[in-house]
Amino acid sequence: MAKQLPDALDPQGCIKVDRQLRVIGHPRLFALGDVTDVPEQKLAFLAGMQGQLVAASMAALATAHASGGKAAADAAGRRLGSWRPSKGVEVMIVTLGRNYAVGRIACLSLSGWLPTRIKARNLGGFVDKYRRELLIQP
Repeated sequence: MAKQLPDALDPQGCIKVDRQLRVIGHPRLFALGDVTDVPEQKLAFLAGMQGQLVAASMAALATAHASGGKAAADAAGRRLGSWRPSKGVEVMIVTLGRNYAVGRIACLSLSGWLPTRIKARNLGGFVDKYRRELLIQP
């Protein structure tokens, strides 16, 4: 990407995006998740939420272009939803096998039953959601 779009990368190699998660200088190209320069923690659930915003934006642009051409798509591009970086408490929980997890909440490190319980409760819904979306049987 550095060769094809050198103006799109910041000094750290992250893709520069605007509030609509469009690559700077390329209004019909989107980026999301860990590769962007969005000033927030790089977490899977945030990337999923960014994906929903980008999918809606792409659908709006495609619909506008199909019904009214480039001018309509350009107008729709000015009305896309915006991403607001997460400014919440820093939380990360990582599973280590089936029955154990470790985590960090703000400056507090945790291990044992609490992060394991939190992760187990959320992991089932996370896996089920993506199985449904990808049409994969359990």
